[in-house]
Amino acid sequence: MRIATSTRSVHLVDLGIDPDFQSTIEVPAGICRLTIRGDGPIELSPLDGPNAEPNSASGGEVLVEPVPRGRELRLLVAAAPGTVVRVNGELDLGLASLEPGDVMQVADRVVHLAEHVHCVIGTAPAELAERLCPVCQKPARTDPVYLCPACGAPVHCRPDDGTGEVEGRQCLLGRECPCCRSAVMTDGYRQLPEL
Repeated sequence: MRIATSTRSVHLVDLGIDPDFQSTIEVPAGICRLTIRGDGPIELSPLDGPNAEPNSASGGEVLVEPVPRGRELRLLVAAAPGTVVRVNGELDLGLASLEPGDVMQVADRVVHLAEHVHCVIGTAPAELAERLCPVCQKPARTDPVYLCPACGAPVHCRPDDGTGEVEGRQCLLGRECPCCRSAVMTDGYRQLPEL
């Protein structure tokens, strides 16, 4: 059985100028330059390091960095003087903290912020093996677990293998984590805009 994992990342969803065009791009760790070139896709490039590129954005310079804030992921956005950025329709004065579901407009482009979650049900990782399941109070090592992407709690959960013949505890019964009450997710987006 695979090791249980849980990751969260911030993605920008660019609806583009053409209504049939949509792109989604993951914001990597660290400070990145957001580049918009005409009606092409948005691009992110590291601000420092070997892959750093000079600024050639048509709408001014905008820097972004994903940051955790409690149980949520946020995106810090800093605009250079003279660069017009709107957040949720309001004029931003240069620095903003966006959360999943927020909308940012740079030049003529509208970009939505979404959170992507990836979870794998499996054996508890070694560092969590002795941590207790919040429901049954048994060590996580005893059965397959789901790792909550928000708080990291290991909750016993049977994997869906399609056979219906799975042994082990099934403590994850609802749609919320029993520890932090965040929505239970497998793979997918939270706060993805409806098209």
